[in-house]
This record gives sequence, structure tokens and C-alpha cells, in this order.
Amino acid sequence: MDLNEWKKLLDIQENEVIQITTTLDLPNQRIIASDVDRTRTNILSPEEKSQLELLLTFYCKEFNTAYKQGMNEIMAPFLLMAREGFSLSSVYVGFKNFLHKHLPTMFADQSFKPLQAMFLIFRLLLRYFDPRLSTFFLVNHVEPQSFVTSWYITLFAGKINNLTCLYYLWKEIIYENDQLFPLYLSLAIIQKNRDKIACCQDKIVPQVISQIFLDDLDELKIIINSARQVKGKLPYSIAEKLMSYDIFNLEHIEDIIRCLEKEPCLTILPQEIVHRAYPEVNICKCDDMQCPWRNEIGHRVPLVVIDCRTIQKQSAGIFPNSVLLNDAAYIDSECMMNFPDQFMPMRGLFHFCLMGSETYNGTSFDLSQSVSETNDIIKNMLENLLQAFLMKGFPYISFLEGGFEMTHNFAQSLNLYLENHDKSSCHTCIKNSKGKANSPTQKPWRKIQHPIIQESYSSQVFTSRKTSLNNEKFLFICHKYENNHSSKEDYMINLSSQWFGVSIVTNELIQEVFKTKISGLCKLSFIKKNPKVINVKFEEMPDDMFFLMKSADEAKLCVGQIARLSQALKNAEANLATS
Repeated sequence: MDLNEWKKLLDIQENEVIQITTTLDLPNQRIIASDVDRTRTNILSPEEKSQLELLLTFYCKEFNTAYKQGMNEIMAPFLLMAREGFSLSSVYVGFKNFLHKHLPTMFADQSFKPLQAMFLIFRLLLRYFDPRLSTFFLVNHVEPQSFVTSWYITLFAGKINNLTCLYYLWKEIIYENDQLFPLYLSLAIIQKNRDKIACCQDKIVPQVISQIFLDDLDELKIIINSARQVKGKLPYSIAEKLMSYDIFNLEHIEDIIRCLEKEPCLTILPQEIVHRAYPEVNICKCDDMQCPWRNEIGHRVPLVVIDCRTIQKQSAGIFPNSVLLNDAAYIDSECMMNFPDQFMPMRGLFHFCLMGSETYNGTSFDLSQSVSETNDIIKNMLENLLQAFLMKGFPYISFLEGGFEMTHNFAQSLNLYLENHDKSSCHTCIKNSKGKANSPTQKPWRKIQHPIIQESYSSQVFTSRKTSLNNEKFLFICHKYENNHSSKEDYMINLSSQWFGVSIVTNELIQEVFKTKISGLCKLSFIKKNPKVINVKFEEMPDDMFFLMKSADEAKLCVGQIARLSQALKNAEANLATS
């Protein structure tokens, strides 16, 4: 163990020496002694157990807080650092700084309200990333607190007997510098053991999960890496909003809990939708060039916005690149339930944000128990569509906070224009003219420690309703084809009325590798020996490109769309040149 490294990590100052002396006379001293006796019984010596009780008692007196179970599990590994040369004072300071940094008020509140908030955020994250397992827990009445409580209040110390593994994990938690990182870790643990959990009887699920230990260093590293990947897959504004809850702020924790209890899913902020709809516009006024709102580096999360409003409201204005819900979904329940089916090729790759008219006021995480206080058909549609997507196993489903109204107002504040926007019939514009504007608070956004830079991706596997801009988009999943061999990686051909693009898909990340004006098409054909292979070449491309489609029919469809869109743009450009 490198003591100097730990002193730096724990901010232990050489001149900070504390005399650890006190009498063991707290009202619950017997509970402390009993817990100490059960703490790492195979490792701690009788003398070390006496020191552990002394340290815990000293801490409770210094900060005038009642002892609670969990403190002992966190303190013990720091005490064992004394075997490597830490003084008792350094042990105490290290524990105190670590606790106050990563669980600042966890033990200060008698009701463990920060812990309650962590449960609520965890279930939202689980629904977002693994809706089937989330439903399994919900149907079988398995609450998160039945298996994650000891993970959170001990920062996994209660589930790691191997000190080398525990110290490694705590280092990574310190480096991550994110108080919500334990939630991403717990999600990674659950997903790694998913098959084991899903196959057991519902009554013993908590027991099965409680038997998960993290004493293999290689497996632990995989879990930590998976946790970071989970965090990195969140749209930036979702991660920002989760951090803004500030769950260790006891002054506001009850309001936070009430809010989280009513959320049926995670929510995306209007700023992100505007950022993606108008990528060329700087929506942030800060001077930080690394600000995620200012740059497009490191595209990660492709997002589709589904406008769930009625056709009457859509006709008065829509956001660019949004998908419009067919009005038949409001009339035919089967049409509504089948709506997600068109996105099946994109399931697990794209994130979907459901946009209503105004702020969604939920009543319950369990949508089967959600009670609507009004006859708001758009709110009901949001809930029904959310359930439809979840039932079909779609991860990455969210609501848009504030709906169209708040996003409309934010876009208008930046002088951005919506497609087909008719202010005389736009419900939001009419409402604003009466002095009831609803727009997101204009404030500088606090940056996450490791900024998550997202992708302003808009290609789809369907055609959105035509607007005056002929906003057609198509997506085809395929493989690159070279020397009679297809690539292992999935590729996507992205077509629009103006652009031909190619992206590579690896580990659920999508990276654009080529993009050009579709009017520059100079070669398009099939391969005679293999009708599933298409050949394309553009003016800006030095070599031919070959792609293996899923079927001959899909190859024909792709070639047909490329030819049609290319010719349409060439005609438009020719007309513009002669006008």
C-alpha cells in the first residue's frame, strides 16, 4: 500500500494531528460495542476492535451525531491501514474526509433520507437501462432497499472481504468524484448477475442478490468499467439533472424525495433538445470551450425525439428532426401499442425522448397505479407510450421536461425558428401573449466532473411526416463488404433529403465515419453474384464503397431511396442555379 498516495487521496495533512481520546459513554455505546464485535471478525485483533470502538465514539461526539450501523464497516478498513504505518490520527482524518466527501450527511439524518433518495434514483436508472429487469422487480414487489442498502451505507465495504479489492474500489470512487457513482456501480453489479437474478424464484431475489460478493479483482475491474459505461450512455442533461438533485442536502431532501417518487422515468432537459435540433447554435454563454453545450466532440448518444402531441398542436409548429406521432394512435389503441415496433432495429442503440405539450405531472413510478387528476389526453398518451416501449424491452426511454412548451420558449429566447410555426395558432405562443410564459431557468449549468459529450444524431429507420423542408430520413443497418468478406461491426447508412452518411456501431456507440451531399452520387449498383451487396461512389470519395445489406429486398429499397433522393436534390440544385 502506498501511504503517500492515500494521504493525498484522503487529503491528510502532515501537520494535522488529532489526539483520539474520549470516554466510551454514549447512550447507545452497547450497540457500538456489539457492532464492532461483529466487524471483520477474522481480521481485527482485540486491540484493534478497542481502537475501532474508540474511533467511532470519538467521531460521534465530535460531530454530535448518533452512531448508526454502517459507520463501523467504513471505519474498519481505514483502521487496518494502521498496520501499514498510518497513525491513529491519520486513520481518523482519512475516514472523516472520505465519509464527508462521498456520504456527507448519510449518517447525520435519523431517517436516512439521502438513502431513500438513492433508492428512488436507482429504480429510475434500472428502468432506463434494463426495463425488463425493472418490471421483474416491480411485478414481484422487490424493492431496491431490500438489496442495495448495505451497498450504499458502507460504500460496498460490507460486500467485499478482500481488502485489496475494497481499497481499489474506493480509489476509483475517489477518482470518479461523483456522489452518485455508487448507483452506477450497483446497476453494473445487477446487470452482471442479471441471468442469475431473473432465473430465481421471486421470493428469494433479495437473498440471491445479498449473496453477491466482489472479492475477485478482475471481475471488480469489469464492474467498475461497466459502471462508467453506464454513466457515459446517459444523455448529458439527464446526468446533469440527477446531480442537481443534491441528495445530501438535508434542507431540501424531502422535496427531492417527493419529486422522485412521482417520476415514472428519467427526464431530458429542453436545453439538450434545442442543442440537438440546432447543432450550429451556441446555446450556452459560458467561455469554457470544453462545455458540452458548445462542442460536438465525442458523439455518444444518438437521440430520437418523438412528438406525442395531437396533430392539431403539431400543425402549429414542430422541432426539426422530431418524429411525429400519428394521430391514429389517439383513436386506435392497437395503433398506439404497435407504434414502437417501427423502431425495433434501433432498440438498444438509440435513446427515445417522448415529448408532450407541457410539464408532465406524474403521480407514481408504477404506471399501473398512476391516477390522472385531469382529462389530459396527451399526458395519458405519454404514459401509454412509455408502457408500450417498456413492454417491448426498449431501454433508454425518457420524457422531455416541460414538454414542447418549455422547449419552445427556450428556442424562442435564442431567436430560433420552428418548422411550420404559426404563432397565431400555436398554443404556447397564445399562452405567452397572455403573460404565462414557461421557460427553463436561465442559469449557468454546473459541469459534471467528467463531461459527457453527446451526439446530435437524427437519422431514423422511418420517414417522419413531410414538412415544407421535405424532412425525410432513412436508416439501414448493414455491414461493410470488402474482398468478399463482411465486417464484424455493424454499419449504418443514413439517408436524408440532402445527405448520405455512414456510421460504425460498436459497443452501443455510434461514430460517423463519412458524410457527403447525396447529390454528389456518381455510381450506384448491385453486385450480380450477391444481390444483397450494394456499391456506391460519390464525388468526394476516392474509392467505391460496398455494403452487405440484411436482405436483397432491403438492398433494393436502399438503392431506390439513394437514387430518388440524389436525383431530387440534383433537380433542386439545378432549378436554384437557373432561377
